[in-house]
Amino acid sequence: MKTMHFVSIAFPYGFRRAKMGIATPRARFEAIAIGTFLALKEKPQLDPHKVKVNDWLESTEFQDVTGSDGANAISRLSGRINFVRKHLLGVAR
Repeated sequence: MKTMHFVSIAFPYGFRRAKMGIATPRARFEAIAIGTFLALKEKPQLDPHKVKVNDWLESTEFQDVTGSDGANAISRLSGRINFVRKHLLGVAR
């Protein structure tokens, strides 16, 4: 399954933060797009109808990793990408 199709099904507002949102923060887009791509690469049969993203998508932890403070640091970038990948794969702590 293609990443964009998966995101359109699994994530309630796609890359946006809210239903009526217009802008998408770059850090959020990176986390969801690349994290989803890596999860699908690792587990191509991942079903977008069965993953539950709402619990962690609205969490303080996700807000922290996609925040703008030091957004370009390699550790922050890999942290937010891996956050999404692990949660989609069900291997998050």
